[in-house]
Amino acid sequence: MKEFIAGKYRTNFYKKEYEYKSFSPNPINRQFEWKDERTFDLLIKSERQLARLNAYSTLIPDIDFFILMHVRKEAEISSRIEGTQTEIKEVLLPKSEIKPERRNDWV
Repeated sequence: MKEFIAGKYRTNFYKKEYEYKSFSPNPINRQFEWKDERTFDLLIKSERQLARLNAYSTLIPDIDFFILMHVRKEAEISSRIEGTQTEIKEVLLPKSEIKPERRNDWV
């Protein structure tokens, strides 16, 4: 298999005064050959895990709400790392109900 080249960079001119560069990708719809068979095995395993995740997502009534809550939980954990002692109940409160000294108005 010959080496894959993603595309070409080109220098272009617009009305001879403006120069800009662009990237033109090569088509990627081609046969792939794996140098190591383990790569193909890992690809199959990852595909199975994505299928399992998709199956579990059908069990959750409102996936957008679930993701939102997960993001808020991660934000609360991140605030602990930064030294701010935000609790999950504060993360769930409307901004107007949080004490002004505890708000992050820059967000």
